[in-house]
Amino acid sequence: MHKELHIRIARALFRRLNLPQEYEKHFIEGIVKPDELMWRGSRRYRVRHHSVGGIVFDRIRRARYYYLKGDLSSCLYNLGFALHFIQDAHIPSPRTRYLRRVHDSIERRMRRLPIPEDVIDAGFDVAESSPAHVKRVLSEVQWERDPESALLKAVWVSAVITAAVFGPREAPEGLREEYLDARRRHRRHLRRGGSSF
Repeated sequence: MHKELHIRIARALFRRLNLPQEYEKHFIEGIVKPDELMWRGSRRYRVRHHSVGGIVFDRIRRARYYYLKGDLSSCLYNLGFALHFIQDAHIPSPRTRYLRRVHDSIERRMRRLPIPEDVIDAGFDVAESSPAHVKRVLSEVQWERDPESALLKAVWVSAVITAAVFGPREAPEGLREEYLDARRRHRRHLRRGGSSF
């Protein structure tokens, strides 16, 4: 996906977050960084650029960690970094001559489309601050041939992930009690001679 489009999506998401303007630059820096690293030939980030693998989930976890710690700059940088790969995964990788033509055509047409703010709202509405939810959303990412469909899905997934990172800081009601109950049952099981594996 073209740098300009990554930035436009990031700005639309940032407006939805309603954070102080001074933090937007960290989000933009994170979302453009993967392309800068790839062009410099960095072996550290030599990953499949049009797929969502471990580096993406790791960056999302880091973003959530920094959000919970109150470090918005680091949170937004890591979130932007992850969203870059997520958005790129919605169009085909230009790994062959044919796919390069398809990629370039889709990218050119996507750049003319407006960022659908209603899709951002819809993504925020269904997001959950849960690793399982994030993994499920990421597992469904695939590239599209239709530029409008690719943009809609890239924006929706980006919104879901952003809202998950910025979700409630407190654990859901009852989770602590469930954990303590499960721990008590586990200890009882071990005292009776059960295996911990």
